[in-house]
Order: sequence, then structure tokens, then C-alpha cells
Amino acid sequence: MKRRLVARLILISLVVLIISFSLNRFFDVDLERLRELVVYFGIYAPIGYAFILFLGLSVPFNPVPDLLTVNLSVLLFKPQTAVIATFFAHSLALFTNYWVARKFGVKILKRVTGEKEAEYIEKLTKKLNLRLIFGLRFVLPTSNLLGFDIVSYVAGLEKVPFLAFFVVSIVPWTFLNVVFFYGTYY
Repeated sequence: MKRRLVARLILISLVVLIISFSLNRFFDVDLERLRELVVYFGIYAPIGYAFILFLGLSVPFNPVPDLLTVNLSVLLFKPQTAVIATFFAHSLALFTNYWVARKFGVKILKRVTGEKEAEYIEKLTKKLNLRLIFGLRFVLPTSNLLGFDIVSYVAGLEKVPFLAFFVVSIVPWTFLNVVFFYGTYY
């Protein structure tokens, strides 16, 4: 699991490097131009960010990682805007992932995951409770190691009560986002 995490972090770093080099070299896009775009799009910029983040959290193996999206938002938005947009993206992702798993459950899981991931999910479902969900949400990036929000899918499969699941998920995520966005604002 540690190798996989290190490999993902290296991959994300390379993707960020390649994207930033490509944007700067071929399209003459730098951070200042991105900020101008955000100002130009006004209220639609954080809505677009929230939608992209939602996709990163909900669509399995999305090519735009949610970690990259959140880190870019630090540079483009004021902290309160980023926190609010991220809250809505997380809320929508929690709702969607939970209910998709609850409705379609095992059928989708078998198609989307491999054998190794299925074993991990099976172990997690046996241990799943609200306290574990709360704890897992404090290690945000690791709860998305498989490329999507596995905790929400497992909670839906196990038919954890939605309101309790939502509260124990959104509180830690919002706390971490407030600390992250205000802590990195310059």
C-alpha cells in the first residue's frame, strides 16, 4: 500500500509538472493568466472548480485527480470561496457515491474494481462503523487511494444510515479544508 501511495504522489507530481510546463510553453498560460480567467468567469469559476472536484471524487479513475484540483484552487481562489465550493463538491460526491452504491452496489463494484481492491473493500465492510468513517475522513487522501471515494461506496453497500454517514464524513472534510485553505493562503 505504501509503494502505491508513493507511486501515486510521484505520478501526480509529474502530471502537475508536465501540465504546468505544457501550459506555459505551448499556450503561454501562467498563474497570473489563470487568475485573470477566474476573475473573468466570476461566480462560474468556483462552480466549475466544484464540478471538477466532484468528478474527481465520484468518477472512478478520473484523469483529473481531486488532489491536483484542490491544490490548484489554493492558488486561484480566496480561502472562503475555496472552502464553500469544496464543501458543495464534497456534499454532492458523498450523496452521489453513497446512493449509487446503495442502489447498484455489488454489480458496479465487480465491474469497476479488481480482485485486490475487492478484497480491500470486503475487509473494510466488515469493520465499517460511524467512528471508523469519521477517522478515515481525517486521512482524506488515503480514503481516495483507489482513485475514488471508496468509503462512501462501502457505506452505501453496508446501508449505513445516510444522515449519520453524511455528518461524520462532512465534518472532518470541512475542518481539514478550512485548515488547509486558510493555512496555505498567501
